[in-house]
Amino acid sequence: MRYLYLVALFIGFISLSINCYHSDKRRFEATNRVLLNGLLIKGRVMDTKISGNHSFGVLLLKVDSVEKGKFIDTLLKQGIYPYKIRGGMAEVYTCVPYNIQKGTKVVVDSDKKTVFYHYIVENKDYKGNLLVVENPYDIEYANAHAIFKSNN
Repeated sequence: MRYLYLVALFIGFISLSINCYHSDKRRFEATNRVLLNGLLIKGRVMDTKISGNHSFGVLLLKVDSVEKGKFIDTLLKQGIYPYKIRGGMAEVYTCVPYNIQKGTKVVVDSDKKTVFYHYIVENKDYKGNLLVVENPYDIEYANAHAIFKSNN
């Protein structure tokens, strides 16, 4: 009888875990659906500011070209957009790759949720993720170190 109770408890725990996982996954996908807006930014790194939280930081880009698609900088229910564009400059809020230098070519593709880096000195390409910034520490860091002040 005791084993039956433990098996039932274990099955309940597993089903609760699976439910929580799928619920978080749906929320994550819904939050990041706002990135499907046709935005494509090509530019070069002018400056970086990196926090102590998993290399999260702010990249300041001199924009070479931009396709805005359907992007409109609005307030989000949860988090902030991972980029801002003003004039010929852009800011990207994401994990900053190790050893990135001024002049590195960057392509931000919002639809693919990726940031492509081309290191000029090493002649190598790297790829990073682009997501809505939801971590409160990262939002605070982005707002504190942004040149373009947030609407939030």
